Amino acid sequence: MDFRIIELEDTAVFGVSKQFDGMGYQSIGELRNIMWSEAYEDVPHQICNSRWDEPDSTAYDGIWYGIRHDGKYMIAREKDDIQNEDLEVFTIPKGTYAAFKTERGGFAWEEFPKLFSLIFESWLPTSEYQQKGDLAIEVLHLWTDRDLRHKNRYYEVWIPVEPKA
Repeated sequence: MDFRIIELEDTAVFGVSKQFDGMGYQSIGELRNIMWSEAYEDVPHQICNSRWDEPDSTAYDGIWYGIRHDGKYMIAREKDDIQNEDLEVFTIPKGTYAAFKTERGGFAWEEFPKLFSLIFESWLPTSEYQQKGDLAIEVLHLWTDRDLRHKNRYYEVWIPVEPKA
């Protein structure tokens, strides 16, 4: 398992969130897939005012965040990467995080469930850390260019942690 302990500063991100708890979704993964899908919510388009397949677009290049917090799922980016000013703001809190990384080239809907399973079923129970709060951050490293996207994309999950008592 590829992981490291990182220290983050408060980081403001801007995006669109949707309530998960009590809204009839089978899983938070289902809600994530709906929000990312061009056929349904297409939240990335709302953030970038662009689409994956627009010629010469690089709007999707870089880091995207999927934030699970307080019964919501949010797709967000940092200020320099947005093209729509009418977005929600969330501050990723300063602190210690366990950061887990996938191999390159996979699909988010396949990689995130595997990563969450490894974190919560294998790593956390045996590590010297415990999760702090209910926050989980999916970090997607993406490219607009189809060839680069398939070859280079990878994902991370950041979990705020503290030493076990």
